[in-house]
Amino acid sequence: MSIDIQAATYASSAEMQAAHRARQQRFAAAARRVLQEPEIAPRKPCEVIEFVPAPPRIVQQDAHVRTWQLWRFEQVALCQTYIRRRCEELGVDHDELMSPSRSRAIVPIRDKLAYEIKTSVKPDITWHELGRHFGREHTAILTAFNRGAAAAGNQERIAWIERRKAFAKERYERARAHEAS
Repeated sequence: MSIDIQAATYASSAEMQAAHRARQQRFAAAARRVLQEPEIAPRKPCEVIEFVPAPPRIVQQDAHVRTWQLWRFEQVALCQTYIRRRCEELGVDHDELMSPSRSRAIVPIRDKLAYEIKTSVKPDITWHELGRHFGREHTAILTAFNRGAAAAGNQERIAWIERRKAFAKERYERARAHEAS
C-alpha cells in the first residue's frame, strides 16, 4: 500500500498563513453543516397514572408454622441469652466480646463460650450459625472451638493444636530457608 502525498510549497509566510486561514474556514463551514440541530416534533400530552399501593395483606398461618417460628426464635435467643449471661458471670463486656478485637483477654473467653455452646447448650448448631452468633466466619469459630476444647482438657483437641503449631513452625522454617538461598 502506497500513499502519495503532495506537499505544497509557499513563497512566503504570508502565503502560508492565507492558505491556513482558508483551510480553517472550509473546515468550520463543514462542521456547521453537520451539527445543525434536527427538528424535534412537539410532544403529545400523555396521561399521568398515579401509583396507589395495595393494602398490606394479612397472612394467616397455620398453627404448625407459627409453632415452628416460635421454636426457631427460641433457639436463636437461647444462644444469645447464654452468651450474655456468661459475659456477666465472667465480667466481660458483651460488645467487646462481639467486637473484632483479638486481645489476649477476650480471645480465650470467646473460645470458651464457643466450646460451651457447641458441646452443652446446643450441640446440633452448625458452624456457620455459631459464627453468626459471634459475628465471625465459621472457620474462625471452628478454630476457637478447638482452642476452647484444648483449654478444657480435651486431649484430642490438644493434639490438634500441637499438630497445627508444628505445621506452622515447619512452614515458617521452609520460608526462611527459601529466603536464605
